[in-house]
Amino acid sequence: MMTVSALFFFSQACFVVVSLYMQVLLKNLHYSYAMIGLGMALMELLGMVGPVLTGAFVDRHGHMRQVLGGLMVALGVSVLLIVHLPLYAVPLAACGVVGFCNKSQVSLQDALGMDVAQGDVDRYSRMRAMGTLGATFFSLLYELVHLPDVSDNHSILRLILVSSTPYLVLCFFPHHGQAMVPAVRPAAQGKESRWCDRSFVLCLVLVAMGRLAMAGVQYMPLYMVDVLGDDRIMLMYACATMSEFAAMLLAGRLINQHILSPLACMVISSLAVVLRMLLYAMVPSVLGVALAQCTHSFCFGFFQPAIVLFVRQLVSPNDQAKGMGFMQSIGTGLMTMVGNLFCGFLVDFYGYRAMFLSCGAVALASAVLFCVFRRRFSTT
Repeated sequence: MMTVSALFFFSQACFVVVSLYMQVLLKNLHYSYAMIGLGMALMELLGMVGPVLTGAFVDRHGHMRQVLGGLMVALGVSVLLIVHLPLYAVPLAACGVVGFCNKSQVSLQDALGMDVAQGDVDRYSRMRAMGTLGATFFSLLYELVHLPDVSDNHSILRLILVSSTPYLVLCFFPHHGQAMVPAVRPAAQGKESRWCDRSFVLCLVLVAMGRLAMAGVQYMPLYMVDVLGDDRIMLMYACATMSEFAAMLLAGRLINQHILSPLACMVISSLAVVLRMLLYAMVPSVLGVALAQCTHSFCFGFFQPAIVLFVRQLVSPNDQAKGMGFMQSIGTGLMTMVGNLFCGFLVDFYGYRAMFLSCGAVALASAVLFCVFRRRFSTT
């Protein structure tokens, strides 16, 4: 459990930079907002493929830590290509590889955490919360030392390469010869061949709708720089992760004690996204952004433990990594890809406010539909 907790923690040293500055990298190459949206959409497109392929591979062959380490290496090489070969085709293709690697790592780590927790969502939440703690720690650290320089792509690249080192050490040189699970599992005896419950498909669709709205959050860094004239992006990111830490622990405990159902957590998460988008749109200031970021406690803190429990309950034991892969790629990635593409066009033609309000409307529709179909998830 300690090894997996450390994996979650140190993954954020690199992930916070990639999450916040990929759009800035492309903007520094003088791409239009529409082209930036296309790059982000390609990230999500390959991010849909990656978790399914890598999840199926790990379920069949194992080698979890080697796969995770290899994905981090490929991510660093892709950003290197974006910076040093700034032609349209190369950065856009590299964005796709970054999405493949990033989303695969997230999905595999979640499957790993739930496997180690043996289905206990409270234990999983404590491990996953170490990732939140890592995101807070590293975003505050980078803000304190004023890294990276948002106008210099080489500064962003150096930070990504250096910050990935602890994660790679943990992957390729585990302490005391530990091998991170899950190992290859034997085929289940006497089970039907279908690997997921029918309700899993409905869950995929509803989650996809809710995550479409979250695409607007990815434009927060550009909104800060372009509209507010403020580059304290890491500080705003820290506001989100600090609020998420306690909420994730609370959600895991409440679900484990049957005080809240996973479905209730999903509805709360979608309504929090509505509030977040309204704050971005209607309070155009650093204070407004900070308040919006604090709603991340419910947007993601309540969403993540619920979704991994849904996968645990609706997918066969031998296909957990594949199930998380599909949830990551279809449930989250598909609509995030569409959202990134159209958010870019909305900003280009109608501005940030229209884009944020549109995302809020989609999040509200997601909450309503979860309530409409609540009986399909009554057993969870």
